[in-house]
Amino acid sequence: MMEKRPLFSICHTTARPEGWQDSFNAWCMKSAGKPIEYILCVDRRWGFTPEMVERFKRIAASSYPGVPFRVVWNNGRKCSVDGWNTAAAASTGSILILNADDFFPPSEWDCLLSEAVWKKHGVGIESEFVIHVRSGIEVHDEAGLMTLGIMSRTLYERWGYALYPGYESVRSDDDFSDHAQFDGVVIDARHLVFEHKHPAWLATNTKAVEISDLDDVYRHQNRELSYAEGLRLLKARRANGFRDIQKPRTKVIGACLPGRDFSMQWSMCWHVLQAKILSHGFGLWDTWGYCNNIYFTRMMLHKQVMATLEKLDFILWIDSDNLIDWNTVDRLIETLEAYPDVSMVSGWYYLSAEGSDLGNMPEVWASVGRWVDGHCEPFTFAELAEAERAGGFLEAGYAGFGCVLMRADALRLTGSNPFLPRFSNAFEWGMSGDDVAFCRTLEENGGKILCDPRLRVEHLKRMPVKPVTILPEPTGQFEERTVANL
Repeated sequence: MMEKRPLFSICHTTARPEGWQDSFNAWCMKSAGKPIEYILCVDRRWGFTPEMVERFKRIAASSYPGVPFRVVWNNGRKCSVDGWNTAAAASTGSILILNADDFFPPSEWDCLLSEAVWKKHGVGIESEFVIHVRSGIEVHDEAGLMTLGIMSRTLYERWGYALYPGYESVRSDDDFSDHAQFDGVVIDARHLVFEHKHPAWLATNTKAVEISDLDDVYRHQNRELSYAEGLRLLKARRANGFRDIQKPRTKVIGACLPGRDFSMQWSMCWHVLQAKILSHGFGLWDTWGYCNNIYFTRMMLHKQVMATLEKLDFILWIDSDNLIDWNTVDRLIETLEAYPDVSMVSGWYYLSAEGSDLGNMPEVWASVGRWVDGHCEPFTFAELAEAERAGGFLEAGYAGFGCVLMRADALRLTGSNPFLPRFSNAFEWGMSGDDVAFCRTLEENGGKILCDPRLRVEHLKRMPVKPVTILPEPTGQFEERTVANL
């Protein structure tokens, strides 16, 4: 049975780990009981951690068990507009409310807003509308500025965003207000006051304090550059009737290619992949490196990536003995875009001990698996085959880096030197590999790793590594990854 859609989605973006609860409590306590959901968007760059998020969830569940509460991560720009749009994208309610730490509703706000919609002739809950309420700040109310955005899902879906994504913070509410007026979708509910307790403003036209005297969050939101860019964009949007004038930003893939010797077969595969990446509209930045120590090699590439991380969206790792084609990369990108809580997704390939004694390990095993009691436990070929047939994913504890795509944000999570080995007698040689070390650091800091079992890639050694009895060749939509059919 399908769950009933909540009437209201409160989309709250915050940059203050301890500064959002007062507003959250007010919205929940002052509700008259209509179906609502609460979505909190947080950002690691403001100090939020997975441990904090779990604590927030426990607090919300114990305080307001009847209010569905979710936390989402802002993986976009470090700004409030991307936070609101991230929360809105995760919402399901019929009416979206773009909340912040300093907004506080009146008692029974949900009934009051519902009445405003019902009383508007010819408007229903499925109509396109914005509800205009007052903030209690005179200068904003007199200007008709809707600092608290309240919009119907139908309008949100037509616009394609809650706030126009060209803004960072400043002037986004001007755009929201003017766009709604231009489209003729405003419900006038200015008899209602949803108090905006912005510390820079009194309830008059007088500033209470200067922005420079406020906290880091307000100062970041009100940077001079943000004002200048916001005003420039607002003028352009007003001039062209709020048509989309922002060219979509090209997403950039940073490719990390460790290795000393690259075969002709690998080079052909890489050159074809480069062309495919660019022809599908992505930017490409690559870095190469090698030294005799694989840990230092990874860390050298990591250092180069970190220096340009703000310009990258995805990081692709391909080893010098793995063949990767566009179908594989496309699927990896698709997975990360479909699952915003996933930090890293991998394909897989066959590994072998090549004559060394690795205890109880089989002669050939998969490059990806789970972490069990301090040990690497590779997925069995039967598990991978079953997951492939089901069209699903396997949540992994580690993955070999021969075929891996991660968000740029995954490197922010793992900090400096994430490839340094873990030392433990649980490992055959007393220490982990570089890829296992990275994956453990990522997972310990809240990252999530998926393996797509359909993405089996070629692993070239002096002789190709395959088990004595191999799995049947893939029969799904992905062709065999060989140079012959690129």
